[in-house]
Amino acid sequence: MRIFVSAFTALLLLVATVDSSAQVCPPTVDCNANGQADSCDISQGLSDDCNFNGIPDECDLNAALNADCNMNGILDICEPVPPVQLIGGAATSNSAMNGNWMLVADPAEPPPADEPPPLPGEIHPPVVRIVEVFKRVGTRWLLDGYLVPNDPTDQDNLDGFAFSMAISGDTAVIGAPMGNGHTGKAYVFQRTENGWIEAQVLQAELPTFGALYGFSVDIMGSDIVIGAPQAPLGDDGDGDADPIGPTPGG
Repeated sequence: MRIFVSAFTALLLLVATVDSSAQVCPPTVDCNANGQADSCDISQGLSDDCNFNGIPDECDLNAALNADCNMNGILDICEPVPPVQLIGGAATSNSAMNGNWMLVADPAEPPPADEPPPLPGEIHPPVVRIVEVFKRVGTRWLLDGYLVPNDPTDQDNLDGFAFSMAISGDTAVIGAPMGNGHTGKAYVFQRTENGWIEAQVLQAELPTFGALYGFSVDIMGSDIVIGAPQAPLGDDGDGDADPIGPTPGG
């Protein structure tokens, strides 16, 4: 008799446990049809809810065609904050995105301690010689590292570093069109096991004052393209962008 009562009690506890777990995550609101409540998907980390509206992001994406205009799998409302909204944002702010990678020029870097303060009524642009690298994980962007040039700048920190930026896989290109004595240059950074390092500094074969070499940059695979819109026609044959490749290590 005691064995029967013990078995019956254990059965009741098992039924109560199953019923209790079912009540925790009943599929009453289950937009993704996975048999579990949307709130549980979010709380258990099975679904992202970047806009905190209680609805899994995949459901928001399916509910409206214009919820993801650039079709990168992230709700437009959850895209990274534009540089102009960052602290210290100004015209020198810049960003570039490719796949799961994003570059953001840091407009809030303070000027050197030995730099004299601006005169009354004079506005100094913020120093931009640091680029932050972000990697997308799910619907979140995580800081992966920094791109910092090894050489000191010239022209009182106005070499235009990060005026143009591009990234492809583990290689990033940063333009500095007013560097190198106002002839321009571009920096190539490579991602390694120890982080992002400067791999090479590019400049025109015939550097020309005011050519703005590095005004625009792009990279695809092992090929890098550098724009120099003010270069004379005879600078390197056509006065257009210079294709360079392969990239270091490519």
